[in-house]
Amino acid sequence: MSRHALRKKERADLLGYLGSYSGTEIDEERVDIVDDSFLANGEIFAFLVDGKPYLTIRGTIRHRPTRKLVVVDEGAVRFVSGGADVMAPGIVEADESIRAGDVVYIADEKNRRIIAVGRALVDAEKMLEGRKDERKGKVIKSLHWVGDSVWRASSPQ
Repeated sequence: MSRHALRKKERADLLGYLGSYSGTEIDEERVDIVDDSFLANGEIFAFLVDGKPYLTIRGTIRHRPTRKLVVVDEGAVRFVSGGADVMAPGIVEADESIRAGDVVYIADEKNRRIIAVGRALVDAEKMLEGRKDERKGKVIKSLHWVGDSVWRASSPQ
């Protein structure tokens, strides 16, 4: 395991990409990289998925994304926050910019807190197609959720 601080340009590029992707301003004075994770203030706030950086759940708590959001109903929260993939009937809202293959931030309907990060298997339009009680199938593959190894590793020291 190697750890080093990102140079100023690397940090600016990383934070610019994360901010643009998630629709929020991200400003961290120091960012360290450890394996496939980015740390700020001792927490893993971003991680690599297929070579590109995305906010972790702890990163979303701090930086509140406004893009690539999917909201699930209360019935889905227990399953999704435990690592289950997201099924179409559980989706209440989805950012219309979401395309199949995008990394998305999954929030609960009641508090709008991010409970998981996943990969969209279909476009947003397809996630919300038809009446909720008639929708079927898996639409998001879970990548990171509350309690997984990234969550546990990212707790403040």
